[in-house]
Amino acid sequence: MCVDTERRWSYIKNTTSAFAYLRVSDKGRANGDGILRQEAAVRAYAKRHRLEIVRVFKERGVSGTTDLEDRPALLEMMALAANGTKVVLIEMLQRLADKVMVQEMIVGGLRRCGFKLVSVTQADLLQNDPTRALMREIFEAMANYDK
Repeated sequence: MCVDTERRWSYIKNTTSAFAYLRVSDKGRANGDGILRQEAAVRAYAKRHRLEIVRVFKERGVSGTTDLEDRPALLEMMALAANGTKVVLIEMLQRLADKVMVQEMIVGGLRRCGFKLVSVTQADLLQNDPTRALMREIFEAMANYDK
């Protein structure tokens, strides 16, 4: 699938700093491939787009079905909304949440804090319009079906 990088870049081009958010549900993978793969993907994206990752937030052993209130690293990041960093890089939507309702609550929470969320390996589905919301829900349902 072709990613519209020009459109995505215009979304964040006036920004120079970003946070990275990484999550693995299995504590056994907390220091393994999952975290390493996610961090490599977001750092490569940041380098290509001249973004400086000022902080990496890691949730280890946190299920993708866990609500926002029970994600300490994500809550800490959201509390820093006033520091000027407004871009959050994630490897893919499934690293944010494994359930559509949880995903949409987190996306909405980040949006309310003024953050722009960027999935570095997927097409830009994070704008706030009905078609993109529908596509996020379809992709999330397919990911859950594949488990």
